[in-house]
Parts: sequence; structure tokens; C-alpha cells
Amino acid sequence: MRKITLTPRQQREREYYENFSNKLKNSKISFNYIDYQGNRPGNSYWDFYDIVFHQYSEDKNKLLDFGCGAGGASIQFAKYGFQVSGFDNSPGMIKVAEHLAKQHNVFEKTDFTVQTAEKLDYPSGHFDIISGVDILHHIDIEQGIKECYRILKKGGQAIFREHIEIPVFDFVRNSKTGLKIIPKNYSAGHITEDERKLNKKDILTIKEIFRSVELKRYLFLSRLDAFFSTSQYSPTPTFFEKVDCFLFKFLPTSQKMGGAVVIILKK
Repeated sequence: MRKITLTPRQQREREYYENFSNKLKNSKISFNYIDYQGNRPGNSYWDFYDIVFHQYSEDKNKLLDFGCGAGGASIQFAKYGFQVSGFDNSPGMIKVAEHLAKQHNVFEKTDFTVQTAEKLDYPSGHFDIISGVDILHHIDIEQGIKECYRILKKGGQAIFREHIEIPVFDFVRNSKTGLKIIPKNYSAGHITEDERKLNKKDILTIKEIFRSVELKRYLFLSRLDAFFSTSQYSPTPTFFEKVDCFLFKFLPTSQKMGGAVVIILKK
């Protein structure tokens, strides 16, 4: 493994997640995404997993978990049948991922390494699928997406779930009143110094690199679920998720207000 030289931002991210990894050693993984595939329409995480699962075939099973963190997604994809590689900037997170892979009997189907998203060791045209959950807002978008394009096979897909900036909502959300009602870490649980939501400029950058970019929007009225104790792993859609599905179908312009997105990139 080559020696990794970190930028100041990458160093701050590593230090944060090295500390955070200490809290994850006894993490439990729910396999509801596998057991109840697609049962929660209107939820970006459930749709993300469902979309990735549907890419699997015996001759199309080489998947990269892009910024794997503690390996929760990697382990689920390995359980589903994928041969999974995963990388993270934090050695501590990689240790947790390896521990959990052994615990869930998928260690032989996973390969975790310490790398940075902007300069990967994988050979060009290596992966059938790249997947990433809430990772792009932690990295240099242009360099990270260029690496995705390089290491994907021709015809391969990269699928990401991300938060995206909605100016009218984010202005209110980041106001003193908004932060008083819902502090920054209320729903996210952990927020690093440098992270930010994706914006229009980021999407344009991605579109300059990939020939095919599809965006699926979520989280319009369902952002109100932050006020309720709703389990992310429950297969039952919330009332507001059902309303979002209805609005997005019959009032397509409302999709512009969706604060979460699944991005599907095809090479």
C-alpha cells in the first residue's frame, strides 16, 4: 500500500472519524433492507439499497463501497451476494468494518483498505458497481467522481445517496431560529467541520464527467419526520413519505423541493 499524503481537509476528516470509530465497535446491523426489499417507497435509503440490489448478477458482482465507514452497507451487499471492496480514510473505521464482517460471516467476501476517495489504488475498469451512502459531501467532488469513472467498467453504474441543498429550506434551517428548533446534529448524529450538502454546481460537475446522470428526489414533506421517533430500518413508509410519493407523481415540480437524492451514474 502506498503512503497516503492527506490534505488538511482529509486530515480533519480522518481525525474526526478515528474518534467516532471508537463508538462503533459493538454496532448492530439491520438486514431489513434485504429482507423487505423496496417495501418503503418514498425513502431514499430504502430505494438506494433496492436499486443497488437489482444490479446484482453472478457475472456482475464486483462492487465498491465508496467511503465504506464502519462497513454497514458493505456487509449487507456481501450478504446479498456481491464481492465487496470498501475503502475509508480512517484506519479506525476500517478496523470496525473488518470486525463486523467477521462477526457476520462475510469476511471472505469483503476487502477493506485505507484510501482516500480522490486518489484510489484500484485498477481502471475494475468494478461493475460503485455505491456510496452520504459520502460525496465529505470529499472533493470533481476528483472523487473522476476516480469513480476511471475504476468503473464500461457499462457499469455508480449509485450514491446524498443530501442536496434546497436554498429556501436551508436558509430557514440554518437560521438562528431553525438551529434552535433542530440543532445541526439532531438527526444526523455526527457532522464534520468541512462537510456540506451537494449543490447545483456539484451536480453540474458530475454531469461533465459521466455521460448519463439520473437524479431521484426524496425528502420534501417527509423532512418533518425528524420531529418523530421513526426508525430508519422499519419497512413501513411514514405518512409524510406517502404524501411525498403522491406529490412527486402528480405534481412533478414539487420534486425540486426534495432535500435528498439518489444519483445514478452510468459509464
